[in-house]
Amino acid sequence: AMVRESGDGDRLAVPPTITALLQARIDALDPELRVVLERAAIEGEVFHVGAVADLVPDAARAALDEHLAGLVRKDLVRPDRSLIAGQDAYRFRHLLIREAAYAAMPKELRAQLHERYAEWLERTADESAFELDEIVGYHLEQALVLRQELGTRDEELATRAAARLLGAGTRALGRADLPAATGLLQRAVDVGSDDDQSQLEAMFTLARVLIRRGELDRAERFLLTTIERAQGVGERGILARARLSYKSLRARLSPDESVEDELAQAREIVASLEGSDELVALVTAHTEVGMCKFQLGHAGEGEVDLERAAEIARGLDDPALLRDIMG
Repeated sequence: AMVRESGDGDRLAVPPTITALLQARIDALDPELRVVLERAAIEGEVFHVGAVADLVPDAARAALDEHLAGLVRKDLVRPDRSLIAGQDAYRFRHLLIREAAYAAMPKELRAQLHERYAEWLERTADESAFELDEIVGYHLEQALVLRQELGTRDEELATRAAARLLGAGTRALGRADLPAATGLLQRAVDVGSDDDQSQLEAMFTLARVLIRRGELDRAERFLLTTIERAQGVGERGILARARLSYKSLRARLSPDESVEDELAQAREIVASLEGSDELVALVTAHTEVGMCKFQLGHAGEGEVDLERAAEIARGLDDPALLRDIMG
């Protein structure tokens, strides 16, 4: 229940009579009970007491346990298993109750509360306990989208959301969950700013995922956009990696491109990056040189380049990068 909820555009299609009945029931609540129920709806179908305490006004916080007990008596929520150590949790008796409570709040208030909840979760939850990047990214994304619907673009919030969604997408790729990686990385691209490094990294990583899924035309478009934007903002490492991937892809798709062309570019990029701090790009370039030599029938020579790539990757302490080289 803590994972991404549906956006406003694809919420449950509920008959108007049921919506009206639920809204009337919420409207009839004591004002402080209603505030607690609405704030609880920000987290999702399952919510934690600490999060609600952080989101409600001081007056409601002082009697929060009493208010939650009142909501249990009214059969709106019930105790549930906690997903965060040291936190008590509750669940809405039905998802439609959560939807009605959420919809009762103005968009600007929802945006503020999504951002505050994300910050509470960052302070409270253990990064290793669940997919924190995905959940925090979702709430920052919701805050951003709601404000955009009201005519405001928050670039700092966009950067934070893109970084979290990129982290979640990269981890999904690491466990070979390509559909999840595609969705998360696309969202990171969509929320980020054109000159944001997280958006560029997400765009490049998304292209890599699309290549693995066989969506080569779409991957090519993302790589070309990544190259153009990386050149514009001077992101040397991402530019090098995107050029390598694009050349490799073109060698597969076009009769005008050869493995020899791919090898020549990879060697040129290795030479340009030697001695720089763009070590991930240097690893990628050495790997490309090694693989091209292998394809040309010079596997023994290519092994030297792959060993060099592995040596640098070990120093970076990047298991996923090293795993790709070893494969």
